[in-house]
Amino acid sequence: MLNSCGISVCGETNLGLCRKKNEDNFGVLNLPGRASVLAAVADGIGGHRDGDLASLICCRDLLGQYFALTSDVDTPKRAEAFLAGALKAINGKLHSRNAEVGGDRPMGCTLVAVIFGKEFLTLLNVGDSRFYELRPETGLVQHSVDHTLCNEPEALAKVQARNPNCDLSCVLCRAVGTRPEVEPQLLTLPRHGNSRYLLCSDGAYRDVAPQRISELLSQADSPREAVNGLMRAALLAGGKDNISIVSAFSEKQQEER
Repeated sequence: MLNSCGISVCGETNLGLCRKKNEDNFGVLNLPGRASVLAAVADGIGGHRDGDLASLICCRDLLGQYFALTSDVDTPKRAEAFLAGALKAINGKLHSRNAEVGGDRPMGCTLVAVIFGKEFLTLLNVGDSRFYELRPETGLVQHSVDHTLCNEPEALAKVQARNPNCDLSCVLCRAVGTRPEVEPQLLTLPRHGNSRYLLCSDGAYRDVAPQRISELLSQADSPREAVNGLMRAALLAGGKDNISIVSAFSEKQQEER
């Protein structure tokens, strides 16, 4: 779909080959006439109840709030304010539902969301779903930070001291909905005309090497082709988890190929 900010986006989610239920959700809102595009991927927390519902509410409410805007999100300041405010509302909604139900395994999800503007992009991230950028000058770069214990050594040491026989390095330390408040990664970057972008859940990158992700993104002629290639690679690698992928290309890039 054409958009005044000059970007096209495609996404897909897949159950994978080993799970009985898909707890991932994704959303893309590319409205004609808008100077920005919103894309998001959410992944329900494994082992907790209603992860599929948590990720659905997260994506649905985020896109709903974006759709309801009466003014365009055409500056980094507006993009950051919108994403931070939307996350606060969604986190509060999920946390309130958890308080009503009770239990020690509250529903929650990861969230990686990006607003693409004409000359900038703004990233919001909670958890371990990821956002990548591929540029010829720099190669594949992961801009999102995984909010897991392996990235917080002090917290990991304390948890492992209580659970010495378990590998807890990839356990999430932040998620949407499990606590009254959540602190996201919020980052604005310049948007480059020769860049290709990828949002994905961990099922898409756990068994596909960064080099292979880079190759598939660079070889694709469109976001649809990139999603197809990456999904196939993740499934051929075993499809151990749910897989969600959203890819975004500059429309100028596609016209030149």
